[in-house]
Amino acid sequence: MLDFRRLQYLYAVYRYRNFTRASEELFVSQSTISTAIKSLEDDLGVRLIVRTPKEVIFTYEGEQFLLCVRKILQDCQEAETRMADLSETKNQILHLGVSPTLGLKLQIFLHSPEFAQKWPKATIYLDEGSMNNHIEKLRQGALDLCYNALPAPDPTSQLKLIPTSTAEIYATMLPSHPLAVFEKIDLHQLSDTDIILLDAKSCIQGQIMEEFQRLGILPRIRSTHEQIFCMLNMVKLGNFVGFLNASDPIMRQYLTDIGLIIRPLDPPVTFATGFIVNTRRHLPKLAEELISFTRRLETEGTAKETQ
Repeated sequence: MLDFRRLQYLYAVYRYRNFTRASEELFVSQSTISTAIKSLEDDLGVRLIVRTPKEVIFTYEGEQFLLCVRKILQDCQEAETRMADLSETKNQILHLGVSPTLGLKLQIFLHSPEFAQKWPKATIYLDEGSMNNHIEKLRQGALDLCYNALPAPDPTSQLKLIPTSTAEIYATMLPSHPLAVFEKIDLHQLSDTDIILLDAKSCIQGQIMEEFQRLGILPRIRSTHEQIFCMLNMVKLGNFVGFLNASDPIMRQYLTDIGLIIRPLDPPVTFATGFIVNTRRHLPKLAEELISFTRRLETEGTAKETQ
């Protein structure tokens, strides 16, 4: 019968191609790993690895065996996660990616007494970032889900998109900026204006640049920023024009508090928002709760706007 611990040792060596790093990750000695793998080879009757002074090489048999080992370990991890999710004594752990402008209400809920009372053992690891940055982390398994702009649907992707609403991109600037006198901003008005953008991994930069290209405008981009608050600081310091989603009243109030104004674009530039999950990763009950909560918030917000 296969021993689970020996499979873990073998897989660690496979991932690192190095006994030292594998032993450091697993907190065991190299000799323990070597002995376990040798014992596994004896039981299976095949050679799995060839160890030289410079490298660790997996044999053909070893590569084939690892296809099964990887699935076994993933299934065990998922089983453990599912049981922890159902247990009232286990801590609920969630790695959640959020947009710094879209997920404000969600973040407030996560820090509320209501949430703490319902999920007393929950630990949430928040990762603020752009859409494409979160998608990379979802594929790597570093996030359980994220709430952000949604990419174009891709039937071949392992990602599932759960739409919740539509966001609108606004221009933001100081009240003293020459364009502040206009109620709406036509992108043609920005052809001779210095602008600041979020980085290339953000949905907002992609949408704005697509509009500039469609209109045949070559924008004067002064800088791009990974963090939205760095971008806003540059908007203030240089009296530039920036772009962000300001659909959320909380974000609008924040911009007012720091002395910036917003102007809608004409025509409007919008994008779909919602949750992105990796279909190959188990989604815990806590994640389902957050999706339901956000959908309820968006429905209530839409109802108020139509009244």
